[in-house]
Amino acid sequence: MTTFLGVAPLIFESSVQAQFLIPTAVALGSGVLFVSVLQMVLVPGCASLHARARGARSGRARAAGA
Repeated sequence: MTTFLGVAPLIFESSVQAQFLIPTAVALGSGVLFVSVLQMVLVPGCASLHARARGARSGRARAAGA
């Protein structure tokens, strides 16, 4: 979030010199926001699925051994 807020002033700059950098700032800012949201959703989801699969595997192993 801080990286996006750091490039936000450059995105909204209207000077001629900044016109060359604005597309880069937009790509960087939107990419950082997208990946942050994706990471906050995808990583916990994958960890949860992994924990469920691991629990199911150990449950089957205990049932087969008993």
